[in-house]
Amino acid sequence: MDKLLKTVVDVIDAKQGNNIQCLSFENASPFYDYFVIADVSNQRQLSALADYVVEAVLNAGFAVHHIENWILIDCNEVVVHLFLREQREIVKLEKLWRDHIMNYAG
Repeated sequence: MDKLLKTVVDVIDAKQGNNIQCLSFENASPFYDYFVIADVSNQRQLSALADYVVEAVLNAGFAVHHIENWILIDCNEVVVHLFLREQREIVKLEKLWRDHIMNYAG
């Protein structure tokens, strides 16, 4: 597994991110290889989790290109999407990109 992807998923899992999904775009997009999607139950946890992901990515020697709200963290080839549970149910990225869902076993 890609080192950046593993770094991102491991920190989300360790910091109680819920329903972690990895979507592979390795052969479908020239801009990124993976989406990582997770949710949390409140805004404070959402902000903290985003901070943990950014810190882990930078400490692993990778760059963070951009951060967007819901919280989208662009790490170049891996894009992380963090949602409040209610937001995730509305946006439904997994449904939109269901053909790209991959299994992740940490």
